[in-house]
Amino acid sequence: NRQMLQKILRYHVIDGRTDSTYLRYGREIATLEGSSITVKPWTELGWKGIAYEKFQPPVTINIDVQVSTENVLATNGIVHFVDKVLIPPGVEIGPETENGVRLSFASVTIRPASW
Repeated sequence: NRQMLQKILRYHVIDGRTDSTYLRYGREIATLEGSSITVKPWTELGWKGIAYEKFQPPVTINIDVQVSTENVLATNGIVHFVDKVLIPPGVEIGPETENGVRLSFASVTIRPASW
């Protein structure tokens, strides 16, 4: 289903230039898909500990998706890498298997990256 795939991809895009300093404070940010994502530093979610390799805590999106790499410059904006696929509200996914998560609307399986 091409429209559903476009919906998921647009849920990963924010209009405008958004560097990591904008992500450091809890807020709702509208996506090109039309829904909002909730962005919070880990400290606001009750996590404890220290942040490694940076002086500020990592940022999470929608409570369980972590921003793993921030501020990668691209020709058309800034990219922030996340550790999971963001699923917009209203999109159903199939059960998780040992090979990954099967999306019910497409013949695609999303697997965790093995770096």
